[in-house]
Amino acid sequence: MPYSFYDRSRIEVYKEFWLDYKKGTKFKDASKLSIKHKIDSELHQATQYVLAELADTSLTIVDKKWLKSTMNRFYSSKKENGTDSIPKGIVDYFDYYLKSREHDSESLKKKYNTIKRKLIKFNPDLQIKDVGENFKNDFISWSKAEQYSKNTTQRDIRFIKTVIKNARIKGLEVNNEFELLRYDQEKTAKIYLNVDELENIKKVTDLPEYLKNARDWLLISCFTGQRISDFMRFDKGMLRSENGIRLLEFTQKKTQTNVSIPVLKQVDEILEERAGNFPRKISDQRYNEYIKKVCKKAGIIEKTKGKLSKNLSENKDTTKMRSISGYYSKWKLITSHIGRRSFATNYYGKIPTSFLINITGHSTEKQFLEYISKGQKDLALDSYKYFQDLN
Repeated sequence: MPYSFYDRSRIEVYKEFWLDYKKGTKFKDASKLSIKHKIDSELHQATQYVLAELADTSLTIVDKKWLKSTMNRFYSSKKENGTDSIPKGIVDYFDYYLKSREHDSESLKKKYNTIKRKLIKFNPDLQIKDVGENFKNDFISWSKAEQYSKNTTQRDIRFIKTVIKNARIKGLEVNNEFELLRYDQEKTAKIYLNVDELENIKKVTDLPEYLKNARDWLLISCFTGQRISDFMRFDKGMLRSENGIRLLEFTQKKTQTNVSIPVLKQVDEILEERAGNFPRKISDQRYNEYIKKVCKKAGIIEKTKGKLSKNLSENKDTTKMRSISGYYSKWKLITSHIGRRSFATNYYGKIPTSFLINITGHSTEKQFLEYISKGQKDLALDSYKYFQDLN
């Protein structure tokens, strides 16, 4: 004769929700749907665990005592291996999150660690479930007091949301307001090197070897449109010919996308001067330092709106680096990202956008258009020239 016996789960919900859940209500509210999914998942896990234990038991009779003991083991196992072992404080969760992101670039990991250090200063005891609208307002106020730019704070909030989304996937309790966190960017100047400036850089003479090496990398970056994490890995083994056309084939480090791009004559000329080899590899830090010197020697000195990092600390023994907007000699604003932006901007309107996106690796055309450094007037003029060439 079959018997039925039960044991309590450890799930806790408010009464009104439970009454609707038992009725089989089709929830449309995002927060209620999240709770429902959590309940369904835990009940499924518990059922599978009990059935597996039942299949392994040597007992001829199972009873309520056996079920209770089995459920206790299920929840003990869940506590050791499940969400109870995952940190619920956001500072500790940043470390947990980064351990699962071992394939991310070092620069991206550095950004996450920088934000983690800010959160330690802001509130080291902040819990994941407390990241909502009140957190956003308090964090913005704190960031302003610390003299961080609006765009830096916007980026920080965006990264924090990414970490919270990961915590939700892992089954941790999150504040449903976190999805609504918004903080608009302010428009900033987009610096790029135009065709004439690139020609001046190419022609600059009397460079010591280390600056000539950096100059060649700068030119290569401006005519391949790649990130420094990719172009600084270029070597002759990535080159091949197809129907007489030289191609450069590699996997982009950030996106793990396989790309094949044409080797333009400006890059070919550099390779020919170097017996078919790419320039000597250097660190990101040295590259950023050297290309500023190259651009200064090339006369890239017009006053340009941009941001420079400055130490705002009044204590000579400490640093408080912040990005300060202003008008600076353009060479001072040159960084490793200038090549990718210059390529996209200089060739937009001359080459079909779909081709450019395939080379730069942007996800969408909208993202690409936000990235380039031309205003609407310049884009209109380039479009006109493009149509004229077709006639």
